[in-house]
Amino acid sequence: MATVTEEFRYLAKELSELYQKRKELAKDIIFKEDKLRKLGLMLEFVDNLEEKLDDECDGSDGFQEQEV
Repeated sequence: MATVTEEFRYLAKELSELYQKRKELAKDIIFKEDKLRKLGLMLEFVDNLEEKLDDECDGSDGFQEQEV
């Protein structure tokens, strides 16, 4: 049977390891959230660009091209 001191040390070590894992997970979460945010902004930009190009090709931007 383990003494109180041994059990205390064992639990303290486990707790320390869990805190380290939590710290690593938090960093990973922050990194992935940031990457998702950047990708979302890129997708939004591309969607807006596609929409603008479609509008220009359709001539629905209010300007008509004139043949010379």
